[in-house]
Amino acid sequence: MGCRFKRDGVEMGGKEIKMLHRLKHASLTLFTAGFILPDLSKASVYVEFCDRGSLENVITNYQKHAFENPGEQPRLTPPERFIWHAFAGLCDGLAYLLGGRSYVGEEVTDYSPAHGWVPILHRDVKPDNVLLRSRDTLG
Repeated sequence: MGCRFKRDGVEMGGKEIKMLHRLKHASLTLFTAGFILPDLSKASVYVEFCDRGSLENVITNYQKHAFENPGEQPRLTPPERFIWHAFAGLCDGLAYLLGGRSYVGEEVTDYSPAHGWVPILHRDVKPDNVLLRSRDTLG
């Protein structure tokens, strides 16, 4: 999956490429490549392929199925188990961005930020930006 930056966003794109390159967490898409042309006319960043689409896709598909099959018991939302799984991953991913470490697990006893970590604030968390992948997807 890739993202291109417009000419006026190339400088910001360079910063985003550097930032994404240092992020390594199971709940975040992995950086695979990025480039900026020498004349600063184009920049792109590529992250791992998320084969399940976005959380927005899941929500839309459940609602669409309910309206296309009016005789069935309508299910407008994904199962609660999936919602909690996605929520826990989202919270741990956002906590990692702020503190540089994972906070999920019984063995976690230190909740202070990782030494030298520069906090990252996402600022655009929405269902369309929550990307999903299968457990068996390498990445």
